[in-house]
Amino acid sequence: MGDRVTVKIIIPTLFQSEFEAAIGDCLEDEKDFGNQISECGVPLECYVFHEIDEGILEFESDLKTLKIPHSIFWDGGSGFEAGESHFRINSNNEVQWRKFGAGKAGVIDFIEVVKANADGSLQKLLNDHEESYGVISWFDQVNFLKG
Repeated sequence: MGDRVTVKIIIPTLFQSEFEAAIGDCLEDEKDFGNQISECGVPLECYVFHEIDEGILEFESDLKTLKIPHSIFWDGGSGFEAGESHFRINSNNEVQWRKFGAGKAGVIDFIEVVKANADGSLQKLLNDHEESYGVISWFDQVNFLKG
């Protein structure tokens, strides 16, 4: 057994019943749940699980199979760094999954920006970065899924 850390998962309130059905018995484990938050007017549910082995939620693959959009944030341990992952469904009903080390989401290397600015390719760098590393906002996510 590895380090046990705290893991936070955020889902749109729109998916709360599907989420709770998918994770089943895990709701009975030690955790905080039902914490409603909001981002850009989108109601979200925040669940906090404590003492999770290496920060890996056993039910995450079930959420992906069921296409339940979510964001997960985990603390670091002695053998791994803190981080976050984001699972979304785009406007074409295709899966988007992004994973970042803590504080690295949306970060572009400064030297790359300076070089791209100097050679006139800054907009291309920004567009490429958004395509590869951008995370669909909760506002857009809910609108895509509502149709």
